[in-house]
Amino acid sequence: MRIGDGKIIPINVRVICATNKALLRCIENGTFRADLYYRINVLNVALPPLRKRTADICPLFEYHLHLVSPKLENKFRYAGLKGVIDFFAGFFVLALFWGNIDKVVVAY
Repeated sequence: MRIGDGKIIPINVRVICATNKALLRCIENGTFRADLYYRINVLNVALPPLRKRTADICPLFEYHLHLVSPKLENKFRYAGLKGVIDFFAGFFVLALFWGNIDKVVVAY
């Protein structure tokens, strides 16, 4: 229903939520609503941190490099993207990323 209107408009909504908090503990502490938790707790996907999935680092780096490659074309046109990926691949696998993919994106 729009503001000031009397007509109901049917909608279909999907919500995707993510958090790094222990929501059950937050419910116990009173910092998260239990009714909201049970509405959004339909499918849980536990994704290990990137530091435990080192095989994913290079493909993620390559994906993001291709996203920004038009902006970096002048810098890397002589080495080529494949050369850049090969050069940085070892660095990214050896580096410890204690956060998410954001740190891989910011790192280059």
